[in-house]
Amino acid sequence: ALSLGEVRDARAVDALLPALDDPDAQTRIYAVWALGSIGDPRAAAGLIPLLDDLDAGIRKMTAYSLGALDSPRVIGPLRALLNDPVEDVAWNAALALARRQDRAGLPLLARMLDRAYLDRVRRPDDAGRPRSLTEDQKEEAILNALRSIARLRDRERLDALRALRDSDPSLRVRQAAFETLDTIEKP
Repeated sequence: ALSLGEVRDARAVDALLPALDDPDAQTRIYAVWALGSIGDPRAAAGLIPLLDDLDAGIRKMTAYSLGALDSPRVIGPLRALLNDPVEDVAWNAALALARRQDRAGLPLLARMLDRAYLDRVRRPDDAGRPRSLTEDQKEEAILNALRSIARLRDRERLDALRALRDSDPSLRVRQAAFETLDTIEKP
């Protein structure tokens, strides 16, 4: 599945779709990723049902992959996923919607810029215990949100972007906020 995703050949879609039902969760995640990498809209029919999977990892990867498909069928299911109780899943839905030029995830993208919010987010570690995000994980969430806000040219968050540009502790975040502002403010 990983190799087929790297090749990005649409002929692999028919071979990958049955792997979405594999009993092994890791195989399913790799098949979902590969279908997203290929980007063929035919994959939407097989991927959308996975948004209801009990495994948050499957839902998270499916949201990401659906954002790569040029299909109007993915918008409604991704919007519904914005309310997923697992932050990573909802974040991927917001990021995927932005890739499809849909603004429904903007409120969540704005929260992803807020370090105080990110300080409260917990992810399970390998043993299933909730852990705070690392500084690198917080930075990555902010950078992803900034890319999406730039893609959508969202002018409602200019004050938050300026605050990041001027005072975020991460130089990478500050530079990305500067570039996001530049993109949004261009005529």
